[in-house]
Amino acid sequence: MQLLDGKTIAAQVRAEVRAEAEALCAAGLRVPRLVIVLAGDNPASEIYVGNKLRAAREAGIEAECVRINGTASTGDLLREVERLNADDTVDGIVVQLPLPAQMDAKLVLAAIDRRKDVDRTVEKRSVEELLHRSGVDKEGRELVVTERNIPGSLTGDMVPDGAIVIDMGFTRIDDPAAEKGYRIVGDAVVESVSRKAAWLSPVPGGVGPMLIAVLLQNVLESRKKTARDMVVTR
Repeated sequence: MQLLDGKTIAAQVRAEVRAEAEALCAAGLRVPRLVIVLAGDNPASEIYVGNKLRAAREAGIEAECVRINGTASTGDLLREVERLNADDTVDGIVVQLPLPAQMDAKLVLAAIDRRKDVDRTVEKRSVEELLHRSGVDKEGRELVVTERNIPGSLTGDMVPDGAIVIDMGFTRIDDPAAEKGYRIVGDAVVESVSRKAAWLSPVPGGVGPMLIAVLLQNVLESRKKTARDMVVTR
């Protein structure tokens, strides 16, 4: 069995995004801009948003977080999304989930301009990019994707011979011996799954690092499309 190295590939993708963002800047064009909307004060969301902002800025993307009070209504959040939709300098909009209980997440996500909804296809594209850049031949192989967030829920007897296993079950486990006091584990029992699968995207280090990298890729593509449209209009 071979492991899919999402960490290395994600670094390559981020470097490519940075190079293209710098090329836009060198050509006198506006750099890509990402806005993340954070409602409430969920501690995990604070960490995720911070990681996205840091990665975006390191990749040459202008990035900011717009904070919405946790007691706000769905209407308040919708008005903020509408404002960002109308802002021509915003190329990507992310509404960080989960939202406070009184907010309608489905309604809010549906309100994001599809041209700026850079988070919508991230999971699918991350898997596709990881497999493509790893040179995985999918022909004749079954693709098994797990994201139950239940450690140990995928065992070898559940996996066909020669399958490609994508583990997207990210669970935080307290571990005093770990540097941060916890570790992240996936759904798959690696020891048994590895005896059946041909390829495995592990946790951590598989699809996880790709999610932010592909998000940044989507922001860049949105900005480039805007630039092309401006040229055509002129």
